[in-house]
Amino acid sequence: MPLVRRSAPFESDLAALRMRYADLESVVDDFCGTLALGLPASTPTAVPGNPSVYAHRVDYPPFGAGGKGRFIVTLLDRGAELELLTLAVAAKYLD
Repeated sequence: MPLVRRSAPFESDLAALRMRYADLESVVDDFCGTLALGLPASTPTAVPGNPSVYAHRVDYPPFGAGGKGRFIVTLLDRGAELELLTLAVAAKYLD
């Protein structure tokens, strides 16, 4: 099972989004827990030109169907360690 770490930029992104998304910390914890168990948290998309960097769409259940794929998390897969790099709102949800 891989170790899941959050980078400083990821923590900064999370802090900036917490005000608008009160349950985001819990959603991220669930995402990290799934990854730590070695289970697929979502279907990853390889980031072109960046070996071992993947983007995952993460749902925000408190918004119901409107929260599907609301966030994009990028992570670096080092095999035994996964490092969460960034957290952002998916473009289709930006106002």
